[in-house]
Amino acid sequence: MDKLFLQRSCLAIALLASGMLCHMLLAGATHPPATTLKPRIQLNLKGLVIRKMAVPSRCITAVVQDLAGSWWFGTEGQGVFCYSPTVHGAGQWQHFTPRNGAPRNAYALSCDALGRIWVGSLRHGVYVYNGRQWRDYDLVAGRRYGRKPRDSVEALLLYTALHQPSAFSAASGNNRRAGPLGQRVFAIATSPTDHSVWMPTSKGLTRYHIRAQTWQYYTTANGLPADALSCLAFAPDGTLFIGTQCNGIAWASQHSHYHVWHRIAAPLHLPLTATGKGLPSNLINALLVVPRKKFHDRWQYRVYAGTDGGLAIGQDDGLLWHFIRGRNYIGKIKGLWHVPAHYPQPSAVELRRLLTSDFVTCLAIDSCGNVWIGHRSTGFDVWNQAGRRVFSTPTSPASPIPTGFVASLAPLTNGGMLIGGYECGGFCAVAPRSARIPGPAVGMSASVAPLPAGALPPSRAELARWMARVTAGQDHAVTAAFMDQDWRTEGDWVGHYGVNYARLCAGTPQFANAEEQFFGGLGGADIIRESSPHQYAGDVAYYVSWYHSALRRTLYFPDASQRIEAEWNDAGGRYPRLYDGPDMWLKVKVPTGLYRLSFYFHNKDGQTGSNARRDYVVQIYPRHSSPALAWACQRPLAQARIMQFWGGMYCSFVLKGPGNYQVRLKRNYGYWMTVAGMFLDRISGPRNLTGFTNLDGLPIRHYRPPPYKPTPNVAASVAWKLWHLLNCRASFSKIDLEAQWPARILAYRYAQYHRFPTALLARWRWKLNVWLPSDRAAFNQAMHRLADKP
Repeated sequence: MDKLFLQRSCLAIALLASGMLCHMLLAGATHPPATTLKPRIQLNLKGLVIRKMAVPSRCITAVVQDLAGSWWFGTEGQGVFCYSPTVHGAGQWQHFTPRNGAPRNAYALSCDALGRIWVGSLRHGVYVYNGRQWRDYDLVAGRRYGRKPRDSVEALLLYTALHQPSAFSAASGNNRRAGPLGQRVFAIATSPTDHSVWMPTSKGLTRYHIRAQTWQYYTTANGLPADALSCLAFAPDGTLFIGTQCNGIAWASQHSHYHVWHRIAAPLHLPLTATGKGLPSNLINALLVVPRKKFHDRWQYRVYAGTDGGLAIGQDDGLLWHFIRGRNYIGKIKGLWHVPAHYPQPSAVELRRLLTSDFVTCLAIDSCGNVWIGHRSTGFDVWNQAGRRVFSTPTSPASPIPTGFVASLAPLTNGGMLIGGYECGGFCAVAPRSARIPGPAVGMSASVAPLPAGALPPSRAELARWMARVTAGQDHAVTAAFMDQDWRTEGDWVGHYGVNYARLCAGTPQFANAEEQFFGGLGGADIIRESSPHQYAGDVAYYVSWYHSALRRTLYFPDASQRIEAEWNDAGGRYPRLYDGPDMWLKVKVPTGLYRLSFYFHNKDGQTGSNARRDYVVQIYPRHSSPALAWACQRPLAQARIMQFWGGMYCSFVLKGPGNYQVRLKRNYGYWMTVAGMFLDRISGPRNLTGFTNLDGLPIRHYRPPPYKPTPNVAASVAWKLWHLLNCRASFSKIDLEAQWPARILAYRYAQYHRFPTALLARWRWKLNVWLPSDRAAFNQAMHRLADKP
């Protein structure tokens, strides 16, 4: 009994200590200070000293300050950098790459209550660094799980204190654990109430309980309004706000255990006014919660949302919203297909009160209560809450100001601000020494915090509950719906996409700027380009960038036995930047059955100039509507957003045939709208082939999904039954479509833990587009055999 009491006492002390640390945590724009800030009406931006940081990378995607005061910079393509201001000489800068176990591409950074650094990666989940070692938490675990599924949460709470190594240590030599359900992690934040770590991903919301060391998932299957998320922010009372990629804002309270979600949506089109009520757009890029005061044990706060149509401000704890646009909104109105006859014309004074531009990328609050606003093309602004004024970025020869793409902002404890520029590197904005505000005393424990535990495999009872849920939700298949994002396959599409129909764009080696249809053997299927309603006559563009590419993210051309970087585009670079369009319109013919329509996007030169501003929306419309009607007023059947795709991504939809659909690839005021490949794959229905599939048309006889005939034990398992239940056409109903991805991933984790046959695991990975090094080696070997054929 004394030993039990001592263990519980140690746990309580550890939780108290971590609570004190968490209040000092500055985890980027998504985790504001827990204390109220009194904004100053006067703001002297000219007194700030902005200096360029010596980060050897132009593309800074995320910044954060840890508990020890070090500054962390996540980059695209060059790993993670750490700068220690208190260290001089050697050791002031540290560089982490895949050689150290860190990700090569880091798009989100956060520091938890134990001082561990969490890094959101491009396609491999989340990485964690505890000061000594890196570890990857991915869709699936490595060779073995480090804990047993019978280890209960209560046992973990009892025997594992926060600052002590886990009693359930992982197997040595296995540095990958199961973690989030999504390949891509877009942001990371810690809860101010229980210090749990939250991650919006490409497949819902993931939560890591720092006390219980367990993982929890929130998807559309259990109430989340959308799976494709972009950002999140916490209120002091634990209320969670999440930004979706193209479905507005959702929020849930801690009292509901984050199971009851409320949605805040914007109108279909951007407003025609500089200010107004509600959200200006459903494309949410950043969220920030600013505490105001505590009244009768209840927090009051203001919520800020950065969108592609300006800044939205939520009063009354985010219930009443209004917006402020950028100064370029007038240009967007003048660039509309049908310019309204009458719309408000702002005066010069009113324009100065607006943001410098519409597209807001990131948000942060400084120690004076001012909100810093990053933009895609105009640097940053500062919003003064007390004066309700926008202060534009000052320009001075002595202060190098980031005037382009600001991707991330993070407040410093001494009153400054870290600035991550996507095109121009890292910056630090600090006040003069006489005006600096003393920051809280920060520090970390001398002992190294243990790395987080990996996600446990599901139990048999949990998979049985998934089976019951899928069975109850079976119905007629959806007409059209967004399916998923695939960041992992890259250019190795052969056999995984386009098995029934594939069109690689403009990739004929002999003729530049030519259209190429590639192995379309599916009878009654086609993808045809149409003219845009807001396009110059005959303005259609095809382009070949590289005839020989060594980048895996470039599509592989089996007939040429090489990778060719080619595209269709909408000729958007020939139009004004604020022109509404021209966009790319496609007619998609789908035969009888249920099919997956996929597009491959690759922003090959997205780290330079205007190419960094590409941010698309894909919309699916019924064919009976003309492009003009769909453009003007019709709400799409399904839509998805294409963002931050320098690494290449597939965007997939489910379409029911027979039928014709219209697809709009929307430029969204970016640069050229480009697409590299289009694919159709049969999910269910008759094999309506009039020629050959792309595999049958090539001398590749052995590169197929690995065959497997189940043994009686495997066939009787709940994982096998759940997987094959999900293959039924009725399991692609509106309800069950939401369960397809999480249920399959959990079934795979169950099979992996229980050592199902290797051939079965390889077959399931093929279907999930989850690649291990052995899978990539098999693809390379098959393509080499193909290249040797005459």
